[in-house]
Amino acid sequence: MQSFENTFFSLLKILNDSINNAEVEEGQYKGARAFRHMWKMLNDSYSFYVKNKKSNDDVELISKSYDLFYNKNQDSLDSFLRNVLRIT
Repeated sequence: MQSFENTFFSLLKILNDSINNAEVEEGQYKGARAFRHMWKMLNDSYSFYVKNKKSNDDVELISKSYDLFYNKNQDSLDSFLRNVLRIT
């Protein structure tokens, strides 16, 4: 049981460190603020596609929105997602 607990808390530390080390906009937003900012950017991207009626298909709108968001934030997201994959 102790081995499981040690592993579990090690994984939580990795996740917490990944969140704390995240940054976007050349360091303007760091840690949890970076994720809140990225969430706002993702929402803005989706709103742009909905407002401009780039498609009537919801799945396509979400896909295009995420592609635009990901392309702008690839470096920040890649390091975080790599750590999340390591945890799972």
